[in-house]
Amino acid sequence: MSVRRHIACDDAGTIINPLIVDGQVHGGVVQGWGQAFCEQVVYDEQGQLLNASYMDYPMPRADNVPLMKLAHHQVPCTTHPLGVKGAGESGVAGAWPAAVSAILDALRTAGVHSMDLPFTPQRVWQSLHSRWARGHDITASINTGPGVAKACCMLLAKSCKLSTRWPGTPMPLARLTQS
Repeated sequence: MSVRRHIACDDAGTIINPLIVDGQVHGGVVQGWGQAFCEQVVYDEQGQLLNASYMDYPMPRADNVPLMKLAHHQVPCTTHPLGVKGAGESGVAGAWPAAVSAILDALRTAGVHSMDLPFTPQRVWQSLHSRWARGHDITASINTGPGVAKACCMLLAKSCKLSTRWPGTPMPLARLTQS
């Protein structure tokens, strides 16, 4: 999956250091994308953790982060002498549900109404493939369906730089584009 851009407007109260607040929001947005698109703890049948290092744990990297446009609506906190509020959690609070809604909206026209998180390229492909295997014409519905996003299958996974794939199986990608 790829995110083309992200626009966020947050209320962090009185902002003393805009650079710090922007960094907190950026970090929260990327964390939300990670939860939606790729981050997952994996265990084997005996309960052994299989992705215990950052080499095996997929997460967004700096080169996966698209353009972010941030705005601030400063409403001073009435219970703090400086009027400040928290800023770090606001990014994840909006990014995660926005990503989930965009993907489900794009896939709904193909008959996919729910999926387990994270929405990895493999899971998106499995959902589309299961609809196709049951006789549904997924390409027509995805390409012409209504919604804020359109999804199309591609053969290369870009999100989170996933390096693992099932033997002999191409790793498809659902690419979101604005309609």
